[in-house]
Amino acid sequence: MDIKNLERNVWRNFNNAITLMCIIPFLAFLYLVTEKIVSPAMFGGEVTNVMLMVIAVFMAGILAGRQLIWKLINEIIEANWKIIKAQEELVSEKRLSAISQTVVTLSHEINNPLLVVSGNVELLQEKAEQETLRAKLSVIKENCEKIKHVLVKMTELTNPAVVPYGNLEMIDVEESE
Repeated sequence: MDIKNLERNVWRNFNNAITLMCIIPFLAFLYLVTEKIVSPAMFGGEVTNVMLMVIAVFMAGILAGRQLIWKLINEIIEANWKIIKAQEELVSEKRLSAISQTVVTLSHEINNPLLVVSGNVELLQEKAEQETLRAKLSVIKENCEKIKHVLVKMTELTNPAVVPYGNLEMIDVEESE
């Protein structure tokens, strides 16, 4: 539910509540004044003026209270939306922090064995006499460099781009910032 629909629902429910809370006592007041307290002969002069003043004050109180309560409801709604936004931002920051920590750990754990593989491939390339063996070792070396490149890009991520990967999502290293 977006904020506009929420405000409309609150406004409608608020108006219904004000109607029930104010109109029923007002009607009871009118009934008492007209049927029980004041005789029809007294509807003139000062008594009528007093009754009209009481009704006007009662209605002004209803309107002022209604505006005050509506203002408070709006402030509560706005505060709740700010809290929700702050929570979403916090979750996003925590998610990015977790990704960064995971990447640093993986980079460290992968780079160590990768250095060993890459160094040994270089030694084997120098000693290899067959061209086909040197070509295969070159492919291994190129793939080691690709792995290093991906690890470096991942450690520099600030805004990961996520793409679907089967039933999961994965970070697109080349598209991420």
